Amino acid sequence: MNKPFVAALFAAVLTAAPAAAQQAPAAQVYELRSVEIAPRPLNAAEMAALLNSLYPATLRAASVSGTVRVSMIVGTDGTPREAHVLESADSAFNAPTLTAVQTLRFSPAELNDQPVNVRVELPIVWQAPAPAPEPAPVAAAPANLAAPDTTGIYELKDVTVQPRPINVPELQRAMELSYPEALRFAGTTGMVQVRFVVEKDGRTSGATITRSTEIGFNNPTVYSVSALRFSPARVNGRPVRVWVELPIQWQVAR
Repeated sequence: MNKPFVAALFAAVLTAAPAAAQQAPAAQVYELRSVEIAPRPLNAAEMAALLNSLYPATLRAASVSGTVRVSMIVGTDGTPREAHVLESADSAFNAPTLTAVQTLRFSPAELNDQPVNVRVELPIVWQAPAPAPEPAPVAAAPANLAAPDTTGIYELKDVTVQPRPINVPELQRAMELSYPEALRFAGTTGMVQVRFVVEKDGRTSGATITRSTEIGFNNPTVYSVSALRFSPARVNGRPVRVWVELPIQWQVAR
């Protein structure tokens, strides 16, 4: 199931105009354009998970998506308060949106090196998961045709020459491009164990996830390993197909 997309949340709070040079009274509430350092969300992954769990059942069943624009004050401790809806695509999203944004935590806005209260407006995007496609009918194989050969893929322990990756920089670039934005902004790291076939020409196919610490990394992992290329595995000097299982570590660049 796809998590609701909340990347727009971050873009809305990460840009602020230069502030006026004045002492910042602790109780004053500033507009975003008036602070020197904008607040930054710290727990986007938790917010995304909560949106998923709070998705109104009737709207999810009808595949209804929508955006709710919320105004709130981010306090000097990074906690939101006085949240209210400014605009909504569907009123059924309003209550769960206000519940979800109360769980957000931010690094506080700053002015003159002091934390200050700031008013922010955030677009909270509710994205319904795409309906599952109808399974395609499977035609029965004619009786005179042999079943597909599934014995031609070796296990790694059974080959005489193991495959070796030959383009690790391309894998790293693919991972950088596909790092989920919500997880990147939240500083979330993780590990995904992926199993795939290295073909005779060194390409990869049939990637499946066998273990994952964060579901948000699963699809990007499958995408990234498709960029890998190997020297082929060999048995008795000839290239063969072989199963490989690798741990893919996702780490936010510092």
